[in-house]
Amino acid sequence: MGNNTHRQIAANINALLGLADWKKSHLSRATGITEATISRKMRGMADWSITDLDKIADVLNVTTVELIGTPPTATEWDRRRTAVPAAPGPRFLLSPTGHFDAPPAPLSPVSPTSDIMSTCVLCQ
Repeated sequence: MGNNTHRQIAANINALLGLADWKKSHLSRATGITEATISRKMRGMADWSITDLDKIADVLNVTTVELIGTPPTATEWDRRRTAVPAAPGPRFLLSPTGHFDAPPAPLSPVSPTSDIMSTCVLCQ
């Protein structure tokens, strides 16, 4: 990447971090990229990978193209801000199976539990 591209990306990330009221440490926790790596890349001492730019764009709620080129205006970014967490931590709390709200299945007359109850000596 050229020097101008590094400077543009660093300036865009700094501007978006300011809008989000985040520090590089917040960005590091949210993306899984070490703070040292982010700092090296922001200073132009290491190249950005598309994977890193995708992660950063995702947590700052912009596209990778906006991160590299022209970021959204502050007004546009504020409109999108609801997807950016206010504090470092989990972005979204999701059920690992997606079934927290599903009611348990009722026991049917032919369920294994009802068969066990009918053959239990103590239950008769």
